[in-house]
Amino acid sequence: MLAEKRNISFEQAQEFVIEEYDKIGQNDARWYIPEYWFDLFGLSTSVHTILSSIDYAGGLYKDIDVIEELAKNYKIIISTNNPTSILKHKLQALK
Repeated sequence: MLAEKRNISFEQAQEFVIEEYDKIGQNDARWYIPEYWFDLFGLSTSVHTILSSIDYAGGLYKDIDVIEELAKNYKIIISTNNPTSILKHKLQALK
């Protein structure tokens, strides 16, 4: 998307993105927020559109059946470092 927007090669776009990732660093909460990067890079495609195209169901753990069974009688609490936008899409895969 960035390569197309800036009319540069994929490799140039990838290098630019990695440089920007390194500037922020993984200790900054913004590093984990897709909306931050979309805004920074001026991408017009919505984060929702991209996340909707990802098959999270393929990455579910095999013990998901146990969680579904427990959810019938207990309140399930999710603890994650996923940004809300990503978590919503992953939870949709459970339905």
